[in-house]
Amino acid sequence: EFPLGESRSPRCVVFLHGLAGSASSPYIVRTAKKFRELGYRTIRVNLRGAACDGKFAQRPYHAGCSDDVQFLMEELSRRHPETQFSLVGFSLGGNVVLKWAGEYGDQWTGRVTKIVAANPPIDLAVCSSRIGTVLGGFYDRYFARILYGKVKAVPHWWELSRFCRLGTRPRGIVEFDDAFTAPMNNFASALEYYADASAARVMGRITLPTTIVSAEDDPLVPSSLFRETALSRSIDVHMTRSGGHLAYMGRRGVDPDRYWLDWRIIEWIEQSYDNSGRLLIPSDCDDMLLRAV
Repeated sequence: EFPLGESRSPRCVVFLHGLAGSASSPYIVRTAKKFRELGYRTIRVNLRGAACDGKFAQRPYHAGCSDDVQFLMEELSRRHPETQFSLVGFSLGGNVVLKWAGEYGDQWTGRVTKIVAANPPIDLAVCSSRIGTVLGGFYDRYFARILYGKVKAVPHWWELSRFCRLGTRPRGIVEFDDAFTAPMNNFASALEYYADASAARVMGRITLPTTIVSAEDDPLVPSSLFRETALSRSIDVHMTRSGGHLAYMGRRGVDPDRYWLDWRIIEWIEQSYDNSGRLLIPSDCDDMLLRAV
């Protein structure tokens, strides 16, 4: 998508959505529009199978599909050789972009100026276990039901699935991944998939300037992960006291609207161009209000 108005420079922001989301998810559409108003090009990515009802994808995306991001970036670089890119990932998309940065980032110095990951589940085994404990397992069942429905709607996925052969339904994310995501992507089990796909194992190798934002009260991604994981010196972690899982709301009058995260992403990426120094966000989030997830 092109800027709304005259473009100031060849800058582009690439957005990756979260689990069960798409390029049309409201948080991506809204943030991308703000960047276009500032003169940026934006690319809202549908991960493999997230668009067109999955009919063009041999298999669906998963939390470790960094090879797809590498293919995308190579194609964008070929088509737009003068453009500088920033990548923004939300939730699962945040894990994907961090994993990509750890595996491929050294190739992109000077072309990729900033990575932003919002509430990324960097240890999938921990987060998949955590989701089963929240609200009596409500989110676990909710996502499993949505993902199961997506599989059933795509004939060539459904015919290959264990659900079709055994006539079963997943009761939660781990069961879904064990029966579908793992075998569809050549993993022996959900646990093997989680171990391979988790960004935590490569975050010590990230050299691109990276900002992670998450919340102490995120019900799905424990804040302890970011204290316990070995992080490279290229990564800044901004941990807020409130905000839940991608539910950051600011106080009226602080930003042009109350979508606090949108404006922080803009500030972090703008800084990557003007070298104005690190933006410090108060850890107690005085400018935020908690919004229930």
